Amino acid sequence: METLREIVRQLPIRVAVLDLDLRFILANDPFCRAVGYTADELRQRKITEMIYPEETQVNLEWARKLIRGEISSYRIEHRCLTKNRETFCIELTASLLRNSEGVPSHLFMILEDITQKRKSEKAIYESEALLKIVMDTLPVGVWITDREGKIISGNPAGQKVWGGARYVGVEEYGEYKGWWPDTGKRIEAEEWALARAVTKGESSIGEIVDIECFDGTRKTILNSAVPIRDSNQNIIGAVVVNEDITDLRHMQAALRESEERFKKVFEEGPVGIAIVGLDYRFIDANSIFCQIVGYTKEELAHFTFADITYSEDIENDVELARKMFAADIPNYQIEKRYVTKEGKIIWINLNASVIRDRAGNPLYGLAIIEDITDRKRSEEALKQKTREAEEANRMKSQFVSIVSHELRTPLNAVIGYNALMRESRFWKNAVKRNEMLDRISYNSQALLDLINVILDLNRMEAGRMKIHPEEVFLSKIVEEAVNHLSIMAGDKGLRILFVDDRSLPPILSDRTKLRQIFINLIANAIKFTDEGSIVVRLVHQPDIKEVCIEVEDTGIGMTEEQLSHIFEPFYQAEPSNTRARGGTGLGLSIVKRLVDLLGGKIEVVSQPEKGSIFTIRLPYLLSTSMVSGDLSDA
Repeated sequence: METLREIVRQLPIRVAVLDLDLRFILANDPFCRAVGYTADELRQRKITEMIYPEETQVNLEWARKLIRGEISSYRIEHRCLTKNRETFCIELTASLLRNSEGVPSHLFMILEDITQKRKSEKAIYESEALLKIVMDTLPVGVWITDREGKIISGNPAGQKVWGGARYVGVEEYGEYKGWWPDTGKRIEAEEWALARAVTKGESSIGEIVDIECFDGTRKTILNSAVPIRDSNQNIIGAVVVNEDITDLRHMQAALRESEERFKKVFEEGPVGIAIVGLDYRFIDANSIFCQIVGYTKEELAHFTFADITYSEDIENDVELARKMFAADIPNYQIEKRYVTKEGKIIWINLNASVIRDRAGNPLYGLAIIEDITDRKRSEEALKQKTREAEEANRMKSQFVSIVSHELRTPLNAVIGYNALMRESRFWKNAVKRNEMLDRISYNSQALLDLINVILDLNRMEAGRMKIHPEEVFLSKIVEEAVNHLSIMAGDKGLRILFVDDRSLPPILSDRTKLRQIFINLIANAIKFTDEGSIVVRLVHQPDIKEVCIEVEDTGIGMTEEQLSHIFEPFYQAEPSNTRARGGTGLGLSIVKRLVDLLGGKIEVVSQPEKGSIFTIRLPYLLSTSMVSGDLSDA
């Protein structure tokens, strides 16, 4: 026993001796260090206490067979537990020791720690499994050869590319049919990238090859091959990668055709087309766009679309572009204005859309524009004509209403006074009778004047108003007009003051038209004056051979806005006062036309609530063209 103890102690490997109950008797230091127990601690234990629980029964069965003599020894792998309950893998070799009589007496066990070996094996297995998963998962074909170049494996994607597989050596690579696409020449066995990698150590990346698959179909592939070398740089095989780019090549061809079509439409289209970046800066523009805005492509590259947009239209256009690039709206269409290189403002119709990548991210903005400046001008002219027609219809409707009122008022007066004249109580009262006759005469004249106004307007619009020149004295005509309107002024408690200028010479003009001018102006002053007076003033200006007639009132006056319209037909400075003050809205318009017809000028100054001054300037003589012409020529 001592001899055995010494042998066990000196052995460099992990050795232990057990009795037939599997209890430790001896264990050397390497064994004790491996399991974490001392030799004394081990002598109190059985080996089954150190074997992983799930594997204890198997170890017991082998030990019993050995003790019974059914086997001479056994070797098994299992997990062992250290004193600290840590697990490690061991390979246990056990043999039976016998005494001098040949009776089994002890078990001799050798323990080898194979933890690192198992980890390495596991790593290799996992690596190989991972490689297989990768190979099987790769979307491209992968083929591997041995050191002689024989194809030994290929993944499913590779077999799919070729429609099968041929595990052949370099000399038989010709079974894989391929052609160089640029020349159409058949690829010989030794010309394949795989053959060059194995035999010459060449690396070939991305060669484009047209192939015929084993099922007869035609494809285009990217073919790459690299040699595999050991640590001494000796070639021990090669890897070839095939990628089917048939669809890609078709897509590229279709894309080229599409680009050509787009380029043709872009350059030769009948509308302006521009491409802008996400910063709104111009990237490209066709010739029509450049013609519209007056800039070259090179000049536009320095601008954003906002830089050439009319200031009032920038905010709306930029906001819509922001929403479009953010995918809040798919596109937009607006009418806006550009400022051309020459500074000219033009109208364009803009259709904007966005070009996105496959992920939906915006790349560019596409702008299609059409110059609609002429159309906008036509529309504006049509709108203006429409407004003018609507205003004319409105004013004429108002005129009909006013004229109806203006006709009814004096006509009622004539009828009323005529009825009173029939009553006997007025027959013998000469004063009353004459007063009523004056009223009848006044209102009859008012009716006649209104009819004449309407007829004059008709003649003026038809261009048939003729001038009948004669030598006239303005003082006499003005005085007649003042006397004629004295009753109208008296009814409102107003006075008409006539300031004559005795230095006035006779002038050559149309007496009837002058009388109409003065009556209209004075009547207008009376109508819009509630208190105060009306002053009619004649002024001689011999230095310029003109005479001036001023009609000044202390009436309601007019604003600047009203002054800009007072000579327009049917215009009422205060439409709400039409019924209260009377009038057709034609008087001043006719005055202006008549003054123009007589070669004169009319001016007016006015202040609200303070009154107005109308000034007429007439020449001494009428020109020959005025005498022979009519209103349409004036």
